[in-house]
Amino acid sequence: KTEANQGTLWRSAWQLGAAFTFSVGARFTKTSADTTKTWTTLPAYTFKDWGVFAAAQPFCAAWVAVEMGGTPLAEFDHPDRAVYVLGSEDNG
Repeated sequence: KTEANQGTLWRSAWQLGAAFTFSVGARFTKTSADTTKTWTTLPAYTFKDWGVFAAAQPFCAAWVAVEMGGTPLAEFDHPDRAVYVLGSEDNG
């Protein structure tokens, strides 16, 4: 949602071995919150809305919804190919 959150998400994705990040209906601009300059090694894609994102999803990748109260990530059986979807702070 915010510039700082996007920078944190980008760094966390890089640290956890993600291949890319994406935003749907982004409401942020590029920021200095990405202190590790993750943009140099981890692509970030922006999609206008959910329909555009869904049409461009990676081939044969499972969608994993990450939400408070679900299975802890350390206990989750992670697919080999997955898109991890996190909701916005204000809209879920």
